[in-house]
Amino acid sequence: MELSKLVNIFELEFPPKTAWSDDSIGLQISNSKSRIKNVYFTLELNEDSITEALTYSSDLIVTFHPLIFKPLSNITSDNRVGNLVSKLIKNDIGLYAIHTNFDSHPLGTSYELCKQLGFEKTRYLIPDINLDGYGMGIVIELDTLISMNELLEKIYDVCNSPLKFNKGKGEDIKKIAIIGGSGSSYIQEAYNQGCDAFITADIKYHDFHSVEGKMTIIDPGHYEMEQFVPMAMKNILKEKLGEDINLFTGSVLTNPVNYYPQQNYKEKQKKYLNNYKG
Repeated sequence: MELSKLVNIFELEFPPKTAWSDDSIGLQISNSKSRIKNVYFTLELNEDSITEALTYSSDLIVTFHPLIFKPLSNITSDNRVGNLVSKLIKNDIGLYAIHTNFDSHPLGTSYELCKQLGFEKTRYLIPDINLDGYGMGIVIELDTLISMNELLEKIYDVCNSPLKFNKGKGEDIKKIAIIGGSGSSYIQEAYNQGCDAFITADIKYHDFHSVEGKMTIIDPGHYEMEQFVPMAMKNILKEKLGEDINLFTGSVLTNPVNYYPQQNYKEKQKKYLNNYKG
């Protein structure tokens, strides 16, 4: 498929206008190939994921986390971004980023975690003002109450990580909000909408304090909430692309965070990736 046609399909499914205005999305690195046959999906890039992409003869890598967030003043091998950019160019592999325009997709990041937890989405936390049917975050209104311990156990089992949380207004949970990734800026919105629990990542100490005794905030970790994104992207696009292109998902664990005591968190995260290799 022509690269221009493929990009058009990406942008129809994940409209750039639904992304945050300051996000870095779209084609970040082009290559010499006018036709794309093999596409590799990964949450983000490291050297091992590029090596794996090469084993699939990938013409294009699609990431969730953009490699390039701001203009590069130089490209050198002594920093992460420069080193990875150099490897992509050397191996003639293109790079395309679908980030917050995936977050806002009807089947996007927050929805995917909702599905993994066995819940059903009720509505968006914040509907998109630019395009009907898209929005940021989701709200779940349960028919049957669950306890805080039940919710924590669900998240622990699905995300394969230790959890941080505060004390909410009670032990029974009915309304839950989810923002995949860094969602601290949505705490007040979730609280204003009467949520009993808010699941998001990268929460600061004082953020937990801000709604202590009013709404539970649960932080499973950034990677842990988003680890399901590459497979979700692939599944959505597979229906649009048919047999014209070969799609692969990475089995390389790119999470840079380690845990102490380690236990088996990393091994559980690797197991998920290996189950969906190819």
